[in-house]
Amino acid sequence: NDPRPKTTVLCYLGEFFNNETGTNYTGVEPSSVFFKLKNENTLIKLYNVILNPASGKQGFLSYQNSFPVGAEGTFLAISAKNDKFYAQLKDVTVGSPASGKSYVGIDFALQEVTEAQLLAMMDDLKNK
Repeated sequence: NDPRPKTTVLCYLGEFFNNETGTNYTGVEPSSVFFKLKNENTLIKLYNVILNPASGKQGFLSYQNSFPVGAEGTFLAISAKNDKFYAQLKDVTVGSPASGKSYVGIDFALQEVTEAQLLAMMDDLKNK
C-alpha cells in the first residue's frame, strides 16, 4: 500500500552464492536473503533466484516492481558453502533504477562467520 514508485531489487551474492539453492520455497536453501523495513516488525524473504546471471551476479531478486523507491531497511544475506557460513548485514535505502533499467542491483560482500556470529546478526536484525 506504499504510494511510492516501485522497482525490482536484485541482490548479488557473487562467489558466495551456493548453486545448490533451488526455487522450491521450503525456506531451507543454502543461500538466502532477507529484508527488514526500518523500524517495522516485518521480514521479507527474497525467494526468486536470478536465472542465468552474469559472472559475479548470482543471487536473488524481489518480485517484479515490489520494492518502494526510497524504502529504508536492512538486508541480511546468508550462505552456507564448503561447510562454512558467510553473511552480511547491509543497511540500504532503495534507489531509483538507472535510466533505461527496471531494477536496482545491490552488491554484497559476504564474510565468513561462525554460527554464533550468524545468530548474533539475526538477533541484531530485529533491532533495525
